[in-house]
Amino acid sequence: MEHRHLATVCFLADAQSVLTQRWLRHAADRGDTVHVVTLDPSSASLTGVREHLVGRRIPRRVPRSLRMVLAIPEVRALVRRLRPDVVHSHYAWGFGIWGAATGRHPLVVSVWGTDVMSTPHTSRLHAAVFRWVLRSADVLCATSADLARATSAFTDKPVVVTPFGVDTDLFHPAITRGAEPGEAPRATCRFGMVKRLDANSGIEVLLRAMALPQVPAGATLDVIGAAPDDRWLELAAELGLSARVRFLGLLPSEEVAHHLREWDVAIQPSRWVEGFGVSALEASASGIPVVATGVGGLAEVVRDGVTGLLVPPNDAEALANAMAALATDPALRARLGAGGREWVVGRYDRGTAEETMDRVYDDVLGGSQ
Repeated sequence: MEHRHLATVCFLADAQSVLTQRWLRHAADRGDTVHVVTLDPSSASLTGVREHLVGRRIPRRVPRSLRMVLAIPEVRALVRRLRPDVVHSHYAWGFGIWGAATGRHPLVVSVWGTDVMSTPHTSRLHAAVFRWVLRSADVLCATSADLARATSAFTDKPVVVTPFGVDTDLFHPAITRGAEPGEAPRATCRFGMVKRLDANSGIEVLLRAMALPQVPAGATLDVIGAAPDDRWLELAAELGLSARVRFLGLLPSEEVAHHLREWDVAIQPSRWVEGFGVSALEASASGIPVVATGVGGLAEVVRDGVTGLLVPPNDAEALANAMAALATDPALRARLGAGGREWVVGRYDRGTAEETMDRVYDDVLGGSQ
């Protein structure tokens, strides 16, 4: 697809987010002049992207949500000086407020998850602010159809589904799975999870499932993602899992892809909400089945019985049963893994997702020029 309009695009977003970084790189690669206004600096290399840090004079001890509010005057002045052709807020709460407060148009607002599924439901004030952000936007985007439906409860505007894309060249199946020629088949199963370890992640449910007797005693679990404290490590020890569970912390995408090719099954046990489920799709692209809870976007990206198995949230017994079924059936793992790769390519691969976002920009720029 030919991108017709090159522009100056100002992203209001978390530059530390790997997902934000993908959109920034794509905008720069297609030839746009790209700025990102952010509260915290990125540690990644973002060639062609100019990063603007705001709120640096606000003490770090101030809560992040308040720091974002206090930074609004600085954001407004900066955007006024940059005079971008498009302002794009990624995450409606916080960065969406920044976008609405600038008064700059056209404004694109992308909702990601808890910004629509959780925060607006906490009080009437939060709901009112959220509606104001949506009214201020010229285009609304959501990463999944589930999020689009949730957003539509607060606005009559159409919501464009713009899923995060998966790099299917980076996330690809291992050349071989199982035993090498002349090697005895493995008597274990390697499970893995990629997720920020907050209360919604389901890590506690997963650890309790790992400790249940139906999961083979030789099975192991790798957990990739930031943890706010050591309680999950302590819980693993309490459950007698210390020798079977590794917490690997945050890893770059290249290392995540390497681990996915070594795992047999990926687990996504989100408890309440999941905006999209990009980690589940990266696992599918890597040719391994996914066991996931049927919440939010996960129910869209994991096809039960085709690319993985869906289980009820907050149910360690059901999760353990699904894990055991895959651990003891290599043929089922192979079938679901192959189905996952086929499901992602051409539907959720990076190129398809980028074309969808390009159309959003082309439409909004075509209407403003």
